[in-house]
Amino acid sequence: MTEDRRLRAEDVDRLSIVLSVFGRTALLLDLAADGGVRRMGTGERPADGQAYQGVIDPSVFQDLNRRITDDLLSRAGRYSDPQPRGTPTELTVAFGAADQETRLAFRYGSASQGPPPPVTDLVRAAVAMTDDWYEHEAARAAARDS
Repeated sequence: MTEDRRLRAEDVDRLSIVLSVFGRTALLLDLAADGGVRRMGTGERPADGQAYQGVIDPSVFQDLNRRITDDLLSRAGRYSDPQPRGTPTELTVAFGAADQETRLAFRYGSASQGPPPPVTDLVRAAVAMTDDWYEHEAARAAARDS
């Protein structure tokens, strides 16, 4: 009997999102179940290279984790639009638990269909749920540097 080693949604304890546009990172976001967070950029334009790291309320990860399903995790792999339209864009979402990781990677054009809604909805939610923290950290850094 072989053990099923597929990652299950209920076991996910970390999430990593990387969005690149024209080969430049526009968003890097790592979240962990314990509240650990690292973020660079907003996803709307190339990031300035400044990443902020800290701790947020673990309920943020719990809320996001409710959007992760076994069906979503079963889509692991790399997907490329054979005829991308618009700006070249890459999105990678990685889900982890213990020593396991599942990745979904998409290459598409900004005017193409892009990743499926469960993926884009998760990314948008992760950004929205960390926006206040990110803006606060950026403002603190700006005040320190002035």
